[in-house]
Amino acid sequence: MSYLPWSPRTWRATANATLDLLYGAVAGSLLLLGLSLGAGLLVLVIGFFVVAATLVMARWLGAGYRSQLAGVLHEVVDGRIRGTDRSASLWLRTWALLRSRGAWKDCAHGLVMLVLGPVWFSLVIGAWSAAFALLAFPVYIGWAPDAAAIDRHLPAGLDVRSLGVRLFAGAVGVGMLFVASWVAGLTAQADTALARGLLGPDASQALRAQVATLTTTRAA
Repeated sequence: MSYLPWSPRTWRATANATLDLLYGAVAGSLLLLGLSLGAGLLVLVIGFFVVAATLVMARWLGAGYRSQLAGVLHEVVDGRIRGTDRSASLWLRTWALLRSRGAWKDCAHGLVMLVLGPVWFSLVIGAWSAAFALLAFPVYIGWAPDAAAIDRHLPAGLDVRSLGVRLFAGAVGVGMLFVASWVAGLTAQADTALARGLLGPDASQALRAQVATLTTTRAA
């Protein structure tokens, strides 16, 4: 299904880009703060536990982002299979977490979204704003008090209030609706791909899950 201006899928993608701004600001800032604090305390033993706690927080934040994708975009990203030995000591569990590739991938996702969240929001909302502004241009330009100032930036003899200019602006606005839809869809696809790469199960885990499913199916 294509991303079109009248498609609910497009508006879900727009809502997702808006939520990305909030998620990136909150998750990225918390993780960056936690890692910075932990790195500064690494000379003390407590620094390792602070970093480990930050990685646990990254796991929770990643689960929340997968819920966002499922609820808003209807895209299901499977979680990573995690095995923990509850009988091990706190230090061994902390060390295992610090060495966990999956935990660092969860953390990397939050830090990447700290940058991508505002970028996606700016691109999507900027494209929609430009589209609606151009669509409304034929109406509001007739009442604009500074239309003469706009005329000075146009070729000589071209009146910004003329019918031709209004129709051209409206036509560009219609085209921008499709551009904005495409931008929103592109960000949604990028979010899903990034989440599957950083928050989803590793290839070996996915293969083991498939083998387990096939074994269960054959046994049934």
